[in-house]
Order: sequence, then structure tokens, then C-alpha cells
Amino acid sequence: MGAKTVLYSLVSVISVSYTFKTMFTLILFLSSEVNGLLNYRKVYKDISLWNGIVSNALLVVLFVSNHAICASKHLKLKMSSMSLSPIHRSIFNFTTCLTLNILMNQWVTLLPNLPLMWNLMSFQYVSTICQTFHAISWFFILSIMYVLDISEFFGLKQIQYFHHEFGCPMTSKTVYAQNFYHNMRHPCFIGWTCVLWLVPCLSIDRFILASGFTLYLLHGSRLTVKDFYYVRKMYYKKVTSIVRVSKSP
Repeated sequence: MGAKTVLYSLVSVISVSYTFKTMFTLILFLSSEVNGLLNYRKVYKDISLWNGIVSNALLVVLFVSNHAICASKHLKLKMSSMSLSPIHRSIFNFTTCLTLNILMNQWVTLLPNLPLMWNLMSFQYVSTICQTFHAISWFFILSIMYVLDISEFFGLKQIQYFHHEFGCPMTSKTVYAQNFYHNMRHPCFIGWTCVLWLVPCLSIDRFILASGFTLYLLHGSRLTVKDFYYVRKMYYKKVTSIVRVSKSP
């Protein structure tokens, strides 16, 4: 194993570890009533409404800008010219998680007692229903990542292909698969929409976060009917594979 392969593998392992940790933290941040944004009884920062809105908006812009730059063709070509294509996905994931952690750590919750659009906290079981839909949405988001190709999503397959000199994993995929990855940057748009908007009380800061992320999701997703059939085909292939493994002695 060459020195470059070892270095790339180390970068990939660090990125995967950081990504797992950040995903767990993000789930709590968006969906937890104990430590997340849905906890309306915690202590809030002493900051003016205008300063809080500007601060939160800048945090959303920071995340979106980084994500857009990492996904751009220009950066991919630049990294390819520097022989860094195998770790593009790992760097993509790491910087995305870095900006997400900055956003979560610096986020300012504003006026929790004055929801901007709705307040259903007084209705019994509404909170439980929202939490249930959040759990289902996170399950589908993670499931679609697995169904498509979770090793490639985390940047592990790229290192494997580089080590065996197979080239880029994307070039080995079918045209349908390449079109799907081009048309959808984010797994399970509906799942993300439920997580962002399905809350018992929509505060000003939650509205800023949900609006910014939703607009970016809409901008980055251009799915077609062919993409739907591709995902369905991959789902059945995964199910068949799991059944075959479970029945093997």
C-alpha cells in the first residue's frame, strides 16, 4: 500500500468519524425536545432580535456557501488536477460537518414564546405526533443513503477504487445512476422537509433555518420520473441482497 493511499485512508477515516458524530448531533439539534431547538424551556442568549436574526442568517449562508462550493464542478476539476479526487468526498463531508457544527454551536434561539406562524403546544399529543414523524423522516433519510451507496457517500469507496486503480466510482455507474446523483444532492427531500417544518411551535429562528435549508434543497434538486424508477430499482436490489444474505448458512 503506497504512502498516498495511507494518507488518503487516514483523511477518509477522520472524515467518516466526524460525519457520524455530526449526524447524531444534528438529529438532536433539529428534533430533540431535551437538547435541541424543540426545547422551548431552556435558557436563551441575551441578544437583540435584529442581531439574532442577522447572526442566524449568516450561519445559514456560511453552511450553504460551503456546501455549494464543495459541490461545484470548478472545485472538482481543481482537485482532480491536483490528484486529490479520491478524497474530494471526504473533504466535502468534513467541511460540511464543520460548518454544521459552527451553526449548531452559535445558533441563537429567538423569542420562544412568540412563534412566527403557529403554536400548537396547547394541543394534546401534537408534540408526540411531530416527534414520531421526525423519527420516521430520519429513518428514511438514513435508509436512502444506505440504499444508494453509503460507502461512496462517506468517501470510502473512492479510496478503495484509488488503491486498486479502478478510477472514479461514478464513472462505473450507469447513466441513470449518474443522472440521479447529478439531479439530487440531498437524500430524501420529503424527509428533510418534515424534519425542518413539522414542529408544534415555529419560532423566528426555526423559520430562518427551515427557509434557508429548504430553498437550498429546492435549488439543488432536479429529480425526474427516471430518477424515481432508479431509486426503486436500487431499493429492490438491496432488499434482495439482504434476504439472500440472511438465508445463507
